[in-house]
Amino acid sequence: MNEFKIIDRRSIGAKERVLEERANIRAVYGEDQERWFREYWVKCFHEEMLVDAKTAIMTREQFDSLATYSSTLPTGTYFAKRWKRDMNEPKRYNLAMVRHHGSEEEKEKAAKFGPDAFPPKWWMGEYTEDEDPKQIKILWREVIII
Repeated sequence: MNEFKIIDRRSIGAKERVLEERANIRAVYGEDQERWFREYWVKCFHEEMLVDAKTAIMTREQFDSLATYSSTLPTGTYFAKRWKRDMNEPKRYNLAMVRHHGSEEEKEKAAKFGPDAFPPKWWMGEYTEDEDPKQIKILWREVIII
């Protein structure tokens, strides 16, 4: 039975690790598994996406390809994994809960907010390296769709 090669995390960077994992999967499972890896596991590892420390500029297609985690974090914490989050979704949810289940006073306060009070505010999360090799860091960038 084939096994994956162990990669020393301290010796190479995040991008190199992802590329090494891709090569390992191709060697073990062949081209079908490489296609699976490309389409799902590193689906959001967009080299052509423009990112800096605070902003991610992407096309609508790239935006749509990111998985949505607006109230949770994705499982499978691997380097370079990217996802999108609507930072205002929890506010809309809380407002809806108050409107339906709150006290009369709370409902009065909630009535002051219109249906568009909290429009979507998209950010992209990305797992990156941490100083501690046992930890993983999340980098947040505001999304701009072009």
